[in-house]
Amino acid sequence: MAKEAYPFLIPLALSTAFSFWFGPKWGAFLFLALTLFVGFFFRDPDRSIPADEAVVVSPADGKVVKISGESDGTTRVSIFLSIFNVHVNRSPIAGKIESIRYVPGKFKVAFDDGASVETTTAKR
Repeated sequence: MAKEAYPFLIPLALSTAFSFWFGPKWGAFLFLALTLFVGFFFRDPDRSIPADEAVVVSPADGKVVKISGESDGTTRVSIFLSIFNVHVNRSPIAGKIESIRYVPGKFKVAFDDGASVETTTAKR
């Protein structure tokens, strides 16, 4: 289970237990369904990675929706994750992170081509 799930899972599990003890049964089953869905969404299964360092492993489950060459000579691979895919992203190759830059985005649907490149102009 991914650690990011706990702020969602704990309140839902407590609400489920409270509803089973004190509330209407339909409410308890609703909370149970939500708890199970959140647990399913945040699952983090073990993956076996080949020992060959020349192998590039997919960073995420899902469907490759686009492969394009960029102007700087790199290749962009866009992967769409549905709610049924594992939402854990892994490093596809060995390496060292030298810098991190957060770029706020807009609220676009994930399958929109511009969703991964458009950013907001809001000041921080």
